[in-house]
This record gives sequence, C-alpha cells and structure tokens, in this order.
Amino acid sequence: MKPSQHPQTETPQTITVDISPESLIPDKRGQTTTDFLVGVSLLLFTVSFIVLAIPGLIDPFEPGSGDASAILSDRVADQLTHNVLVGDRGTLYILDEECTVAFFNGSATTACDVSSDSPQEILGVSERTSVRVEIRDQAGNPIQIDGQTFEITDGGVAGQQENVFNSQRVVYINGERYLLVVAVW
Repeated sequence: MKPSQHPQTETPQTITVDISPESLIPDKRGQTTTDFLVGVSLLLFTVSFIVLAIPGLIDPFEPGSGDASAILSDRVADQLTHNVLVGDRGTLYILDEECTVAFFNGSATTACDVSSDSPQEILGVSERTSVRVEIRDQAGNPIQIDGQTFEITDGGVAGQQENVFNSQRVVYINGERYLLVVAVW
C-alpha cells in the first residue's frame, strides 16, 4: 500500500444543542404580546362578570315595587282566608257563608268580626292600591250564593301598562271547594 492510498479517517463532527431554559427564550423580555393579551382579556371578562352578576345577587334583598305588590297580594289572600271570612278562627280556609256574602255585599260589619265595610280598610291596603277579590268555582267561573256574585273590585280597573299580581287560595264554603283569587295592582 502506498501511503497516498491510505484510507483517511474522517473525524466525526459533533453538533451541540443548548437546551437550557435561557436558550429557549429568544429575547430577555419578561412578557410577550400574547401573554399580555390573555391577561387583559381575563381581567376584562372578570370585571364585566362582576358588574353584571352583583346586581342580580343583591336584588332579592332589595324590595322593588313589584316585590311589594306580590307580597301584598299574598298578605291580602291570607288575611281573608285566615281572619276576615272564616267563622271560627281555628278553621283556616273554611269560609263562613254569612260573613262572605256580607263582605262581598259591602256590609261586612253586620256579619263579620270587622270594624269597617270598606274592603281597603278591612284588608289594610292604602287608597293608592287597587284590589280585586273573587271567589270562583273549579272551572274558573265566578260563583253565586243567594244571588250574590262573589267579585269585588276596589280602586279601579287594571290598565294594560300595570303589573297585576295574583294570589290564589283553595277555600271551602258549605263543604264546596272554591278558589279565592286576589289581584293587586
């Protein structure tokens, strides 16, 4: 073999790759534009959620006019079925026929344990509050006993723009089942 024909051995080349954390960050900025955009978006989403959710969370504890009318409607229905129209105070929802007829006749003082004939005074509502009290059968029709229709409206007719709040109670007159409906507006 000739010295010039010696196979030459090549020295292998080594490639070094730096995978240290410092080498993965292309520049030394602390925050990229994407990080900033995500952070600001999250902040705006959280603030808008709080602004929209807090009034709804507080609302049940702040009575508005609608809430007061709904409560008043329930109170009037309870007042009638627990105190005014019952013959014996221990029999709730069982109405005394004589007192009920007198109440809807406008002469409640003659048969009921009340001191006035005015429905608003009996029910304890102001003059600005309109109240309608009806007794209906199970089909929803106003009933008549002794020729007396059991429907009384005190304070006018509800307009289209007004909110009307209804409360209903199942009552018994002479063993018959009826529905007492109170509307307040």
